[in-house]
Amino acid sequence: MFVDNQELIKIAIYYKKLKNRNTYIAYAEKEFNALKLKEEDKKTYGVLEIGVIDMEWGLYNDLQESAMVESQDGERQWKYNIFKEKKLLAVLKEWNAVDKDNKKIPINMANIRKLAPSIAETILRAYDDISLMDEKNEGK
Repeated sequence: MFVDNQELIKIAIYYKKLKNRNTYIAYAEKEFNALKLKEEDKKTYGVLEIGVIDMEWGLYNDLQESAMVESQDGERQWKYNIFKEKKLLAVLKEWNAVDKDNKKIPINMANIRKLAPSIAETILRAYDDISLMDEKNEGK
């Protein structure tokens, strides 16, 4: 009934840079395994291993409120893109991302904003799949 967000939930994101383009394709582990790739093809993907926390009601409400902005005509509007960025920052607590010198890249808003959109969206989708899991889907 009450969320203990001290325990990290581990998620694997498989990604690959597309040939001749500066963009990536990304899959959550379940999606990746469903591809039924040959072993040599699987080795062409990198793995972003992340640790996320479960979101409790208070954090969820704080994130919703932080995504509200005032328009030019004074009306408050909810911005989904702001919500997604802040959600990533709030729930993402560890990752194995490193720079070209093999130094750990810190989790902060600047680095989250630098993620390839496909990777960021895959993280969010995988997070939601795990967070919204019901009993009949648990462990599958």
